[in-house]
Amino acid sequence: MTTTIFSASDSVNGISGYSTIVREILSRLAKTKQYTCLNNGFQFSGSPLPCLMPEPTPDGQTQWKNYDILLLARPQNPFNPWAVDMGYLNTYNPDLVFTLGDLWYYGEVANWPWNTLHQKWVAYYEVDGAPIHHALIPILEKAHYPVSASKFGLEAMREKSDILKERATCIWHGVDTETFHPLSEEQKLDCKKKILQLVANDGMTTAEGKKRLEKITNPFIFGNVARNTERKRIDRLIKAFSIFLENNPDAKRDAMLLIHSDFNERMPGAQDIGELRFKWNVQDYVYRSPLMARFNYGCNRNDLNALYNCFDVYTSANSGEGFGVSFIEAGSAGVPSITTDYTSGPELIGDRGWIVPVHDWYYYEGWNIRRAFVDVHKFADAMNEAYTKDLYRRNLGNKMRNWCIANVDWNKCIIPQFDALFQKVMEDKKPKPLSNEKTE
Repeated sequence: MTTTIFSASDSVNGISGYSTIVREILSRLAKTKQYTCLNNGFQFSGSPLPCLMPEPTPDGQTQWKNYDILLLARPQNPFNPWAVDMGYLNTYNPDLVFTLGDLWYYGEVANWPWNTLHQKWVAYYEVDGAPIHHALIPILEKAHYPVSASKFGLEAMREKSDILKERATCIWHGVDTETFHPLSEEQKLDCKKKILQLVANDGMTTAEGKKRLEKITNPFIFGNVARNTERKRIDRLIKAFSIFLENNPDAKRDAMLLIHSDFNERMPGAQDIGELRFKWNVQDYVYRSPLMARFNYGCNRNDLNALYNCFDVYTSANSGEGFGVSFIEAGSAGVPSITTDYTSGPELIGDRGWIVPVHDWYYYEGWNIRRAFVDVHKFADAMNEAYTKDLYRRNLGNKMRNWCIANVDWNKCIIPQFDALFQKVMEDKKPKPLSNEKTE
């Protein structure tokens, strides 16, 4: 007998972080043949359809892969972009409800008449700043099984609620350690050469930047993969890189900052990355990822693994991460990270990279989310150590690769935890015998 999971999230046929995580979890559970998986996708409308995504083939072609998840349209509610259709509980009679998203997405779900429903709610959540706003706590307290994607988020919730202190647990996101893996040194150099050729022809590359690339055969690449949002603080990253170059003039011979993000993103909070390069006079040293230009933010995982392997070190000056999948994708490829000493970064990177102190704090949006301004001078110092200590940096990359295999591999580490959780949900749903009844 299979367990039917009704999930609500960004549509699993999308390319957002939430889309990818839910797709990975549900599709891997579906492969066991023990689960039937449904997805109320916030960006999906129309008749129910299977989740199909393009995947590259070994011969360089593209095929459509079926992820064994049924896509269901969200309700057409212009006032709530994260609306979830409770009617699906009657149509499909799922065994449990599984959600992933920001904490404020699911106020509507929290108000469902759970005392009259036989389903249980597993709320998987990310916390990218603390302390948590008091208005968000009751939402999670309504969940039967609140699950944090980070230890930071778990502790932030437990500090606010005795209910969550007792009920909440933590399961990290995962990474496919076979797809994201280190390439040989020869392959890495070949990837760098191809990257240089593509970057030289990119419309965002300056004329002087192109001339500079012609002289470089094996660049040292500080890399970044991120959606262009306020929280990613790409401005702080570029500022830190400018300080690094100012302190290390010789690094101008071969160092570059390669950013895989949409330089022209127009969403609220996005930054004009192209202009920021000129602000700190590093326009000839900061480049846009050529995969960004080719695939408009999304790209297939094989290309993304090749991009990570081009990086000598992964860099993120974020102000707070709900998890930080790029840390473990880069780490699984054998690339260590430099990041801010806040939220989930420290627990994922540990002593396998560089954790940079916070310089100051600010509060964001109506939820007063506490965000961090990383110390850009100390971030530049970490960049310098990564640049100058080749063997040390490589050893950190090896340690990170081994840690990812042992702790966040999807199939070996993360999916078994979700399977055990969902089995527990089903066991807890069974009627309990009265205290005077005998049990075998």
